[in-house]
Amino acid sequence: MKTDYKKISSGIHTLQLKCLVTKGYNDLMEYCNNNCCPVWTNKKYPTKITTYGLYFNQGITILLKRYDNPANPMYLNYLNIGVNPSQLFHKKWETRIFKATPKNLKKLETKIKEAISALPDIGKALEDFKIFRCDLCTDILFHNKQMVENYIKLCKCRGTPNGYTVYDEYSATGHRTVPPDDSVYLKRLAYYINVYNKQAEMKSKPQKYNKEAVKRAKGLLRTEIQFNSSKINYATSNLVKEPKSFSDKIGALCAISQDMCHSVITHAFLPGQHFTLEQAVDIVNHRKGRAGITAQLEFLLRKTTKHRDFQKGLEMVMQEYSTAKLNTLINVLKDLDINPVCLPAKWLGKDAFIPSLSNLLDPKKEQS
Repeated sequence: MKTDYKKISSGIHTLQLKCLVTKGYNDLMEYCNNNCCPVWTNKKYPTKITTYGLYFNQGITILLKRYDNPANPMYLNYLNIGVNPSQLFHKKWETRIFKATPKNLKKLETKIKEAISALPDIGKALEDFKIFRCDLCTDILFHNKQMVENYIKLCKCRGTPNGYTVYDEYSATGHRTVPPDDSVYLKRLAYYINVYNKQAEMKSKPQKYNKEAVKRAKGLLRTEIQFNSSKINYATSNLVKEPKSFSDKIGALCAISQDMCHSVITHAFLPGQHFTLEQAVDIVNHRKGRAGITAQLEFLLRKTTKHRDFQKGLEMVMQEYSTAKLNTLINVLKDLDINPVCLPAKWLGKDAFIPSLSNLLDPKKEQS
């Protein structure tokens, strides 16, 4: 039985732009004082960060951040622009994702320029701002609503992959600890991964969503990848040559976004179909190859499934096999299209399997 789903949209969730303020700082401070801009101060770090809220419109936020380091008499001022394109154009708390078509990108560029022009002149154009974060996401709608919870459980059974940590910090803006039970939130140096039940996330937030939007989010699994500047610069370095417009830069990033997201998800949660343990073992036993490798594959599957945490089970297997041997075994499973995170037999019945999250997000594969 194949999973009945529909990949309904993929695109930009949020953007964050950053620019060093080298002139016009006094005018910005006067603007803050005259307009009673909110101020926040963070003293937890060696460098004190004072944030001034300059511009708030549904979908665009502009902040002035001043960094004071007691060990250094110099200080730096940055202008940060946060953009949520869906909020900006749909004017409601919706589930729709911004489509990065050339026409839409031109509209987005115009809106951001209008916001910048509302502030005192700092001698910077939009092209001077660097993209230091871009959140790309894909929504998958399951006709069987239980599948959303099943995929989140499977991601959790993967455990915490090497090189990742669980992002479990308190979110002051969301007034909640992340990740909640209905999401998997992992962080790595160059990006964060958040896989979550969109309807549950909408219900957990303090702001009120449109009731119809919440209803439409039933059965919706969102995969969100939050890329930082180093990953963005690396990914677009061969695609965008200076000088280029803001639209060109974002368009180039979105053109490779599906491949980027698929690569990240495959690295974190592994490719292949999810089978029950006995199904996977049966496929392994019917493969053509050395009997010794077959026995080792079965040992790997049984040991890791027993723990219900693949990464912890893998650590136990490493007491028996070398890293090189484990990599060989996992590559064999990949060739057999088996994801080593096995399904509980009670989920889908005797003859069931479901594709991995990596398979669902593969832009080269057709939907089921």
